[in-house]
Amino acid sequence: MSPTRSVVFLLLSVVGITTIQLFFYKDLDNNSDDTTLINKWNENLFEQQLVLSNSLPKFGYENLYAGWQFLRFLQYFGDSSLRKKTGYGLSTHYFESIVDNDPLFEESYIFLVNTLSMYLGAPEESIRLLEKGLEHMGPALPPRSYFIWRHKATDELLFLGDTQAAKKSHEMAADWAERSPDEEGDFVAALSRKTIEFLETDPSSRPAQIGAWSDVLLRATDEAIRQRAAANIEALGGTILVNDNGQVTVRYKRDEE
Repeated sequence: MSPTRSVVFLLLSVVGITTIQLFFYKDLDNNSDDTTLINKWNENLFEQQLVLSNSLPKFGYENLYAGWQFLRFLQYFGDSSLRKKTGYGLSTHYFESIVDNDPLFEESYIFLVNTLSMYLGAPEESIRLLEKGLEHMGPALPPRSYFIWRHKATDELLFLGDTQAAKKSHEMAADWAERSPDEEGDFVAALSRKTIEFLETDPSSRPAQIGAWSDVLLRATDEAIRQRAAANIEALGGTILVNDNGQVTVRYKRDEE
């Protein structure tokens, strides 16, 4: 298939699936009793659209495709009313596609980390994709690549409580920052080394972990994610309190002393 035909086929496929989605949204308005089922259908259609577009050849336009997928993710993420109903389950698919097609798209990684760790409660997936992107990077490619190591360290420390892994990631961040042409490199290198010193003297990250999982608990729209966040909070020594109005707060034993 020629590049022109491939692009035309991609556009027609996207338009076709989008048209079907519009019919579902119309049906959603007219049959409010079926909203749960229709929302699931819409989510499946979005997933099929992702699978279809990912399977088509890119003919050297991988960077352009990754940028387009990132814009689609922003539209997906920004539909807050629908996300409250169906959650953020497709976020991993979007970022897998972005990393596969443009692993040097440094600006996208902060969205990757925040979405997968904070909203989806999946720090392991976040770290996996960060590592996948880092395989293609170096200290100067892109110039601010050291931030990817810092994102990884944050997930390792706050969500997994893996102090040793976080120290190694900060060491890599400091090394890459010192060798980076970016003007912030020296400052970030010093900051990462100070963080390493802090972790060596005070490796306990329980309060920070509880805070991170508390954010997940408050943001989560999926019951399984809420249960995972609650289990992690309680395992770390936190207490979950719910008042008469349904407002959730989390306390740590240090606060009770």
